[in-house]
Amino acid sequence: MWLRFISLLGLACMLCGCVSTKVLDEPTVAPEGNPLAAAQDAAMATTLDWVILRNGPGTWSKNADWDQYLLRIENQSKVALVLGEIFLEDSTGTKVYPELGRQALRTSSKQVAKRYKDVDVRVKPGTGTEVMVATVIGTTVVGGYVVVAGVGIAAFSSWLGLSSSFGTALTTAGAALIVAGPAVVIRNQRHRREVDARIQEFRSDLPYSVAPGVVERVVIFFPITPSPRRLVLRYSQGGVVQTLELDTSKSLDGLHLGVPPTKTRASAI
Repeated sequence: MWLRFISLLGLACMLCGCVSTKVLDEPTVAPEGNPLAAAQDAAMATTLDWVILRNGPGTWSKNADWDQYLLRIENQSKVALVLGEIFLEDSTGTKVYPELGRQALRTSSKQVAKRYKDVDVRVKPGTGTEVMVATVIGTTVVGGYVVVAGVGIAAFSSWLGLSSSFGTALTTAGAALIVAGPAVVIRNQRHRREVDARIQEFRSDLPYSVAPGVVERVVIFFPITPSPRRLVLRYSQGGVVQTLELDTSKSLDGLHLGVPPTKTRASAI
């Protein structure tokens, strides 16, 4: 009986598009405060302000299959610079490069998850954000709790806007199984087109030029990348290629791995 129910539930979820992505009516709000990481050299200063994750603070889409990195890049010199390449180094030391659209991001995220599964590590998109949030708002993480002014905030997922009603809705869908299949398929296709259009609207094209004395906001879409150690930017100026690295090993520690740190103090950068 239970096996049959689970099968029906899976069918309902597939037909209803429970895991389908779509643009939210109202985007959620990301916390503001300290940067997640920062680095600079004589010519360029770069700040990682936030990473928008699946169903997390700042998200504008449901069930995203990507990580959206929000950067500020300042040209501190008197000569234009061109950002030519950017990539992450994940927790295994593997380089992860940006993608240009929803389907490519989804495919690459699946490949990342499989690569981790091959070494017996499960990727859990959108989890492990405690240190990231604590870094930005300048608090402490102790045993999976975020401590703000001496108050422990339990059930961290509720702070991220995740509702327990989702499970109830899913059960209801499995019980009812009243679905107009073709209409749902058409609806999901429309949602995917809307999401992809929004990605194209938000993302920054590389190469990206930054004029002297100017601060630019740069948005880069990566596949879901667990616990990235560093963010690497390569830019050229006057024909010379330079590399700038942002250390994210602390602020993004445990990201997408679902394992909160036992005791981590977020340091201001």
